[in-house]
Amino acid sequence: MIIPDFYCFLSYTGSKDDYFDFSKYDKNTAFNMFCMQEDLLLAESLGKLVLFDLRKGKFINSKGKKVDIAGKTIFCRTSVGDTEEMFEAIEKHGGKIIGSLDETLKVRRWFDYIQPQHRRIAKTNHIDVLENMEKHMQEFDNPFFLKSLVKNFAGKTTCSIENMQGSGPNMVIPIKKYQVEGFPGVSFRHGNNNEDWLISNFVNVNSEVREEQDFPVRREWRVFVVSGEILSISRFSDYIIPIESDITIKIEEEIARFGQVESFPKNYVCDFFEYDKNGETFFDICEFNPIESAGVYRSNGLIVDDNGKLINPIRKYDIDEFKKIKLPNEIELLENVISKKSHRNNFFSIFTRSNQNKKT
Repeated sequence: MIIPDFYCFLSYTGSKDDYFDFSKYDKNTAFNMFCMQEDLLLAESLGKLVLFDLRKGKFINSKGKKVDIAGKTIFCRTSVGDTEEMFEAIEKHGGKIIGSLDETLKVRRWFDYIQPQHRRIAKTNHIDVLENMEKHMQEFDNPFFLKSLVKNFAGKTTCSIENMQGSGPNMVIPIKKYQVEGFPGVSFRHGNNNEDWLISNFVNVNSEVREEQDFPVRREWRVFVVSGEILSISRFSDYIIPIESDITIKIEEEIARFGQVESFPKNYVCDFFEYDKNGETFFDICEFNPIESAGVYRSNGLIVDDNGKLINPIRKYDIDEFKKIKLPNEIELLENVISKKSHRNNFFSIFTRSNQNKKT
């Protein structure tokens, strides 16, 4: 396991207060910041915290003093939109990133290198989906799953046949109708027509009711991998849920399979899920995300000691404590944007944690 010299966190103000002052954020952004507080404080306690001041392109410690990162190995925590700027700054200052921009771009296009075991994923675009509905339904079933590569849409497409009354006496004409159903907060019409999309078989992820939560928990897991080795595994949950031994074995086998693909990166985050089809249960890849911008769940520890052992295998944050925090309403957020008190794009809202209502 690689031992980072520094953990680098993105900052728009040059202060770690970005992770503790929730007055500028919507609920999703605030929660992501809340979850990351522990990593930041642990890194600081080890003397390994570095903030990337995006305003000045400089690397500083929590007291605002410049940090020399030349020759140092750095584990980055940044947003999707600011990855390139942080990586370029690290390289400019002589730092060594766990990963690289080239790796990030490959992970984003993971389907070009790796396919799931039990279903197929292909690349398409907006126009192709609209013009070739029937072809895709023959190839990927009805309904099929769609997802824009830049994550502004995820949903399913369903074909139905309705009988329409024709012009002649008692004439009935079957008409095919297509419905594109997005999940909360996303729109099929968003984005440009040439944007890359992913298309695959639609499945319902299995779920279970557990005493830790008062609602069903999806059978889905997030795995952080560094230098080809598993760093942490967590259920998609903000509560502590043990990982079954057979699931751990399946994950280890898949990570080993990915390691045999020479052109695929060794640093990434992979999500797995479990679903039923035709009376059989399948365990398979859901998707990959770049390691520097992937969000964390309860058992996704990231900070290691000098022996490579996780310091926080179980995160200490309490979801119930977060619910007590007063957050700004939509009007207050808008006023903050107008007065420039909010960060330019609520950047951690695009950390890649899954929508709890998503199906894939």
